Amino acid sequence: MKLLRSQAALLMLLGAALAAPAADLAKIERAVGKEPTYGGKPKYGLLAFGPEAKARVWLVRAGDLLYVDRNGNGDLTEAGECCKSSETRDWGGNGGVWRVFRVGVVNADSKTPYELYLEEKDGAVCITSMFESAGAVGLAQCAGHYRRGKLELAGRAQDAPIVHFNGPLTLDACDLQPSGKNREQSRLTIFVGTPGLGTDTFAMLRPAEKPLPAAELSIPHQQAGKAPVRVPVEFQAGCCGDAWFYGTARTPVAAGAGKVKIALSFPDYPHGKVAPATVELSPKNAR
Repeated sequence: MKLLRSQAALLMLLGAALAAPAADLAKIERAVGKEPTYGGKPKYGLLAFGPEAKARVWLVRAGDLLYVDRNGNGDLTEAGECCKSSETRDWGGNGGVWRVFRVGVVNADSKTPYELYLEEKDGAVCITSMFESAGAVGLAQCAGHYRRGKLELAGRAQDAPIVHFNGPLTLDACDLQPSGKNREQSRLTIFVGTPGLGTDTFAMLRPAEKPLPAAELSIPHQQAGKAPVRVPVEFQAGCCGDAWFYGTARTPVAAGAGKVKIALSFPDYPHGKVAPATVELSPKNAR
């Protein structure tokens, strides 16, 4: 497949689908139509594609193999629907070395081919999808980065996590850390993407450099009964291809302890609608 000529091609493809409301992933029936005899205990994950999540692909890890329902028909016994890991990737630092399964292209959605790969380490997985529009392959949309817990495949199909690619976009946040010599600031990490079902299933997109999102912290007042202190967040673009935005906010003198409510929006996003979101985080820790 050809390399991406422009990140905008991917985001325009996403933007065209964003008028639809988010699919209710909890209502998806999680059952594999036909399974092979596995060479080990199987673990299941389900991928959904498109604004309404109608195209679906099963992933099953068993033994040394990754089974992939490439055409989305629910039959994992067909030829060419399993692959082995042929390489490793060193994330550096505490990230460690991950096994990489390069799946290649799946065609569950007849309109859009998706290129997939899965990385695995100590039971945790990271799943990445790249998709094509007008002959250009998009940058990665990926789920499973230890943002909150681990994305793990399930021991039963009915418990499988669901990752949704090329779906309606919204915002999420994973980290609120005190910063500065005297902890006079708070550092916030947020990202744009599509929610999934299960731990760490939010599928992030690479950010456009400009414009930037908006956020406001609502911090509990140190005096009981007083209104929360509201503080705007100033953002910088993600660096070195990161899939998130970093922002900082002044920590007010009147700030008290407790969870911080964060209102997130991206009104000037140039490639489609991003639904606003409100999340709660505890300072120092991810949710």
